[in-house]
Amino acid sequence: MFFSKTYSQKKIEGKYYKESGSYIEINNDYFKIILPNSASNGIYSEIRTEGRIQQIDNNFLELNSLKDPFIEATRNLEIIRKPDRELSNDSLKIKFFLPYTNGILRITIYTEISKTFSFNYSKDNKECTIPFIGGNISFLIRPDYILPHTAEGLFYGILEYNTLDFFLEKDINNIEVNIPTIDDSFFEKYYIKGDYARIVNDSIIWKGEIYRKSDK
Repeated sequence: MFFSKTYSQKKIEGKYYKESGSYIEINNDYFKIILPNSASNGIYSEIRTEGRIQQIDNNFLELNSLKDPFIEATRNLEIIRKPDRELSNDSLKIKFFLPYTNGILRITIYTEISKTFSFNYSKDNKECTIPFIGGNISFLIRPDYILPHTAEGLFYGILEYNTLDFFLEKDINNIEVNIPTIDDSFFEKYYIKGDYARIVNDSIIWKGEIYRKSDK
């Protein structure tokens, strides 16, 4: 639950800019971290995160993203299981539908007997065939390359997404994995949970970086 002090929130409303061009926009109890296209390290997602902001006291703010990307991806995950007579019974064909086009995603396939398989997903390579094992199966998905969010090499996004286990029946040898949430901005967006920022005069210091208030 979030509590706000109206007089305090009015004092911090506005836009706070970092030297690189990104800025924090605060409006009432909400904030956005925005990376304009002109920012030196800006790609894909202009709005890095949106969330709730709570002023703890005169010196500190607590920030939390509105959405949990892991929950969103899991909620939208759809897996279609079906038999395919054109495939042998000892093979399992897996096709991924992910709206991710920014290079390669490394997908690790975990099976019930602790045997793993690796697959490099791209817009031109969306399916693989592995030996059929049956039982529980899950997937770990991570980008082959991440671009740091800061000049110091810090990355505030998501490093990987791991699905829950799901059961594979004996007569199923063809599955389709559809995760529409994993697009080009999924791994790049900031996920902030319980972060604290410090208020110093007309500036906000978050993760060691200074955002100065400006009317521009």
